[in-house]
Amino acid sequence: MKLVSLFLSACLLLPAGAALAAETAVSTYTELSSSVNIKASWPRTGLARADRISDETVAGKAAAFRERAEEEYPSLREIRGADTPPLEMSLKATLSGNGKTLSLLWEEYMYTGGAHGGLVLYSQNYALPGGESIGFDDLFQNREKALHLISVLSREKLLARGLSQDMVKPGTMPEVDNFSTFLLEKDGITFYFSPYQVASWADGVITVTLSLRELAGAAPHRQYWK
Repeated sequence: MKLVSLFLSACLLLPAGAALAAETAVSTYTELSSSVNIKASWPRTGLARADRISDETVAGKAAAFRERAEEEYPSLREIRGADTPPLEMSLKATLSGNGKTLSLLWEEYMYTGGAHGGLVLYSQNYALPGGESIGFDDLFQNREKALHLISVLSREKLLARGLSQDMVKPGTMPEVDNFSTFLLEKDGITFYFSPYQVASWADGVITVTLSLRELAGAAPHRQYWK
């Protein structure tokens, strides 16, 4: 029988955008059965839309992984025997902000019986004070110029670190999907690359930070930065 628990810590009545150094309420979710082990934790932002999207993200990810585990676990157990541990998924979100926006960086780790697990990162960004979602297409007046600049500059910085061109080049092509995981800093953007996008698993998560000055040619919308 599945054990499902949902715990929402006592929520401090802080306004959206309050200093992130203050204590932040955190939601947690756990689910354990013979075939699945799911753990998730994510902060409350104080923004109704953002918190609803976070809750829906966790619920959707858990449901999809549960369905996958129910399909794959029996075959894995036939191979490995009765002591086969359940398939695992861990979701964790970290909250940050630059004074004009709030950002959630999600880390999704899954282990489904291979040599090692898989890790995928994605982000959700919101404008203050209203909590409107911010995507890549909202950041610049000249979208195509932005993609070109980000592609060229990030590739240069990654290759300068000695990463393989065979991995860096396809992972930094001027396509929105390659740069969809980002956090807005006070004077720039940090892009996050999951393992295998621009480097090997052993290299871990790779980041590149570009300043507004470097991206000035694409005319950034300044309302998202201080």
